Amino acid sequence: MKIVSINVGKPITILYDGRELTTGIYKAPVDEALYLSERNFAGDGQADLVFHGG
Repeated sequence: MKIVSINVGKPITILYDGRELTTGIYKAPVDEALYLSERNFAGDGQADLVFHGG
């Protein structure tokens, strides 16, 4: 196995179908070492902690 990319991003609020929606889907690749805690890489987050990462 080989890690090809690590992508991180914080949740943002977007306008979707006329409503505000907070999502963590938008991630960007990093090219530096990141701290990995028990739950996340530094700089990463999830918007829905019930089903993702909570």
